[in-house]
Amino acid sequence: MQIDSKARPSSLKHALATLALYPELEARLLRIGGAAEMVELEEQVWRGLEEIAALEGTTLDELCTLVHLTYLRGMSLETGLRVYAINYYRELERA
Repeated sequence: MQIDSKARPSSLKHALATLALYPELEARLLRIGGAAEMVELEEQVWRGLEEIAALEGTTLDELCTLVHLTYLRGMSLETGLRVYAINYYRELERA
């Protein structure tokens, strides 16, 4: 099944093009529940999580701890953070 590229929103095209240009991972040391943990994510995901933390009035460490404690459901922390960020922005669009 082919997807008509004309049917995709331009923001999706831009996001995919940006991701293709910058696929490298950036490692950061976070405090997850008080323990230091190295987390590797794409720069765009880090920026999104920082923005979400600011919108929610919390720190990046606190946001990542919350995701770790309540959202992972068997996923790795990195995958859980990516899924959380995607779902957060999807919900913002619906509001």
